[in-house]
Amino acid sequence: MPSERCLSIQEMLTGQRLCHSESHNDSVLAALNQQRSDGILCDITLIAEEQKFHAHKAVLAACSDYFRNHQHTQGMYETVTVWKMAMKAIRNRFYRKRN
Repeated sequence: MPSERCLSIQEMLTGQRLCHSESHNDSVLAALNQQRSDGILCDITLIAEEQKFHAHKAVLAACSDYFRNHQHTQGMYETVTVWKMAMKAIRNRFYRKRN
């Protein structure tokens, strides 16, 4: 069972996280990847040649300066064409646990 520590009211008011668990990051990443696989809350599609990859802008921005700084359209959903090698890196790194 992962160790988990919930913070006091005082700690919560100082802006710290509510709970800390060693497995929390892995769980969130796995849940986001499952949502991506299921097409849930995806707001961007990356296209490389004929291959499409649905994703979340927030995850892309959290993992990449390019996506963080890229001026995306104001719409709710968009499509971006990327290099095939970039698509491979995104698929293999952004939604997976890093050792």
